[in-house]
Amino acid sequence: MWDAERDGRTDDVIATMHPLIVWAPFTPGDLSYSGHVGIRRMRDAAHAVLGGPEIVIDEITLLADGTVLSRGRASSPSRAAVPFEARCEFRDGLIVGVYSRYRLKPT
Repeated sequence: MWDAERDGRTDDVIATMHPLIVWAPFTPGDLSYSGHVGIRRMRDAAHAVLGGPEIVIDEITLLADGTVLSRGRASSPSRAAVPFEARCEFRDGLIVGVYSRYRLKPT
């Protein structure tokens, strides 16, 4: 998913996701996006605000509960890199949940 995201291949990003996907991005408030249409809306909104964010993943770890934790940095032409982590849950081999947050201190 992250390689496709970095390369701007939206259809390939969506192909990794379950139709019932829920993504809670690291934005202010209790915002989340649901379904493939919601993921496309989230990407469109991020690109409109940030001008095409660049995602760099530094570490990917399979956790004991079967989720995958990715740690990396998001930046854009107008903003410095922000460290984040995203925990992905899976169903039927597809991503069904992504829960991301800022990381205050890189690990």
